[in-house]
Amino acid sequence: MFCPNCGIEIKNPEAFCPNCGTRLPQDISVTNDVQEKQEKSATRKMPQEKVQPKAYREQLGASVHDKAPRNLPKPDPKKRKKSGAGKVIVPVVVVAVAAGGFFYVHQNKKMIDLNKFYTLTLRGYNGNGFAELTFDSEEFEKEYKDKLTLNEASARKWAEEQQDSDYADTIIEAFQDYDPVETMCDALENNFYTISPNGQLKNGQTVTFECNSQELEDVLEAAFGYEFKDLKDYKVEGLEKVTEYDPFENLKVTFKGVNGEGTVELENPNDKVGKTLEYYVDEEDNLSNGDVITVELQTDTNDLWNEDAIYVTQTSKDIVVSGLAEPTPTPIPSPSPTPTTAPVASPTPMPTATPAPAEAATQADTSGTAVNAESGPALRSDFYKDGQITGTDPEYIIPDSLNRELTYSDIANLSARGLSFARNEMMARMGRGFKNQELADYFKSTSWYQETVSPEVFDAQGLPSIVEANASLMMDEELRLNGGELAIK
Repeated sequence: MFCPNCGIEIKNPEAFCPNCGTRLPQDISVTNDVQEKQEKSATRKMPQEKVQPKAYREQLGASVHDKAPRNLPKPDPKKRKKSGAGKVIVPVVVVAVAAGGFFYVHQNKKMIDLNKFYTLTLRGYNGNGFAELTFDSEEFEKEYKDKLTLNEASARKWAEEQQDSDYADTIIEAFQDYDPVETMCDALENNFYTISPNGQLKNGQTVTFECNSQELEDVLEAAFGYEFKDLKDYKVEGLEKVTEYDPFENLKVTFKGVNGEGTVELENPNDKVGKTLEYYVDEEDNLSNGDVITVELQTDTNDLWNEDAIYVTQTSKDIVVSGLAEPTPTPIPSPSPTPTTAPVASPTPMPTATPAPAEAATQADTSGTAVNAESGPALRSDFYKDGQITGTDPEYIIPDSLNRELTYSDIANLSARGLSFARNEMMARMGRGFKNQELADYFKSTSWYQETVSPEVFDAQGLPSIVEANASLMMDEELRLNGGELAIK
């Protein structure tokens, strides 16, 4: 590529010639033909056809707006009443300058300090900061509404310096129908500067400001007779520090129930952030010790970052199930060895049983005391009519009462107290607990008794048929011997 003004070869295409400063057309083909260079240079110096302001406005409507950096947020412009198409006129002049390839050399101009009207705002957090530049058009209008006017002398001087005196008329005609202050504000507030760098800013970093359109700046200075004092570099400071947060550190996980049927409960961390979090568990029930469940954070971590500068260190965690109780097995009566039957006297004929009261035959103990208060702790000798202990097993009154259906001869030598204890002995061997203290103390004194089922639960389960029949036989005889009452209530 060759400069159309001075003819110098430009190896790396740029916006402006590095030798003479001429704005380079975008459609110049790269060539080594010296003649072509000269022709283009000669064409550049020929008088330009004057374009009318209306044509400018139609041709250049959004040219400046198109130069706005797309990767930066744009401040909301302040709303003002416009005297015409103020946002159109500035791009019109810019293209005219670009077509002519002129640049204005600042000479003895009054100064506009742009630092007074631009404000840099920082957002985000240290290491993830973002800068936003806004222009205070109201303050600018207040200061320059009576100062800023179209300066024809300045425009003509600038045109003469560009060796094109007719170009002054183009500038004057383009600006004369618009309010100078509003026109200037439209240009300055429309992304006039680019911030560099921007994004991921951190404290201590320096940002600079570069004018997006040098030709626009030159035209504005020529038209109004002012020179812009560019923005000073800015040192980033005041960005907040990011806070790391582990959402599982103080999360309370509790496992309840029995092994194989366990459940899990979560209790949020008791802090400002933790109280707002939401969690999800992939397995909530039918848990066993040793299982692994996954707890996931459902709250959007971006919200925590943007609102409170909180960086979440992890979003899920595997947890091993533990602490579930082992289920209590259903007690199974253990068979007792069949004792050797001792010789007994011929049984007395069984009398007719006194009708039993309405009480259920399976009733065991109640919270009462023994009928004979003077009897004291239960004695095996009290269980027999003649006071002589029968049987070969000292641990059981009737060893095989759970395994076979008894007859009257099996219980004929038992007293009313003995029948009550023998009847409850069957229940005790099945793990039943007792409210009656005398019964409880007696069975706890044996080597085989172990309470595994509460009285309420046991009574609701029902009895095996053999146990039901033996209990009924012993209760009927107990009532007969004790005058229609139970020996132990």
